[in-house]
Amino acid sequence: MLSLISISFNFIFFKINKVNYYLIPIGFSLSFWCLYIFEIQALRHLCSLGLFISSIGLLYDFNINFNKKKIKYFLILIFVESSIFLIYSEFFLFNALFLLIYFLLLIFKKKISLKNYKIILTIILCFLILSFPGYKSNLLPLINNIKNFKDLSGLDFWGYYGAFILGKNNLVNNSDFVENLKYQIHYNNLDSYNLFLYIIKSHFLNNYNLILINIIPSFFGFYFLTAGSGGLLFAFLIVAISIYLIIKFSKNLYFIFKYSNSFHLILISLFVTWISCSVILLVNSSYWGLIKLYFYFFIFFLLTTFFIFKKNKRNFYLSPNLLLIFLLMLFPFYKYSQYNSGIGRKDSFPSILNSSLKNDFNWFIDRNKIKYCNNTLIESKLNKENLVKVYYVKLILAHDKLNYNYYFDKEKSSNNFYDCSIAVSDSYFVVSKK
Repeated sequence: MLSLISISFNFIFFKINKVNYYLIPIGFSLSFWCLYIFEIQALRHLCSLGLFISSIGLLYDFNINFNKKKIKYFLILIFVESSIFLIYSEFFLFNALFLLIYFLLLIFKKKISLKNYKIILTIILCFLILSFPGYKSNLLPLINNIKNFKDLSGLDFWGYYGAFILGKNNLVNNSDFVENLKYQIHYNNLDSYNLFLYIIKSHFLNNYNLILINIIPSFFGFYFLTAGSGGLLFAFLIVAISIYLIIKFSKNLYFIFKYSNSFHLILISLFVTWISCSVILLVNSSYWGLIKLYFYFFIFFLLTTFFIFKKNKRNFYLSPNLLLIFLLMLFPFYKYSQYNSGIGRKDSFPSILNSSLKNDFNWFIDRNKIKYCNNTLIESKLNKENLVKVYYVKLILAHDKLNYNYYFDKEKSSNNFYDCSIAVSDSYFVVSKK
């Protein structure tokens, strides 16, 4: 999946600059955004991301192929778009809105003619045919999610998965703060303003005095260059990085609105889609949806920040900002230079909520000891951590097609006819036979 993302980035650069970049696309596929999606195990998102990036490269020639009625081009584009729908329908919903805005901009700029309406009908028909297998599995759940939008806004994943925005060191790893935050959300019914005010005040009270100036570098993929606290020199460096990023982004944003060629219209469409959907999600207090949307469209911020847009007569090209790209490519070396039981560096990057489950517990189960068991009893105390361990044992036994039963604490088992048992201790699984 990461390889497809790398190839897709190179496809865009070749379309625009007519040059193959090799190291830069690999660096982008291992950047903060892509590895974040990998770390939270959003595999449908990761799988569809390469296709989405490829579709942006294909759209570069959309108006030319549309006016020349090149059916082969549209078959490839439809195949890619229907694949995105079948893999991740939620992502496709925002992608479809982006495509609609792009199409309307092409009409407004008179780059395509509606006289070729037969192509539009053919595109829609071919898409419906190719995407039909996902009608029940993808389309119906998507419609249901839209209907229950208010319920989705109640998901509190954002508190953990959005912690990177305040920098690499913050209170997300403090269990007391997390519990207090949950209490404030569920029992005090704080509105958005007071909720975020509570989060900021809590950080300042715990001497995380740099979190506000960390937001801009973190937004542009540089959370790992920040710090939770520090002196004036470190604060000055973060502010300097922030100003530099804002200037580069603003100049490129101005450039694409001023010289609106086909590729710039793609970027404008991405920007308009992101802005409009962000406002809707923010008004509905759907913070988790807001974070997901940011990672759906991060390519816009990547292309408009890590390149210098240049105009040469009637053409334009993307000149890599080597300083920013070099800093961005440092991320995997920073994150995985420490092993920490497979977690990497312990910071606000989402890796695992409870690190003790990896640090302090041995998950090994000797399969040879249980392969001849007729009925296995799983014994455990009842708590949140042990539930995860019990489910893991159940997966092992189910995979090996072994019968099992289980009980918690001192409850009596409903089945006394077992010949093996697996007890969950504080640090490992105890396997025993009668």
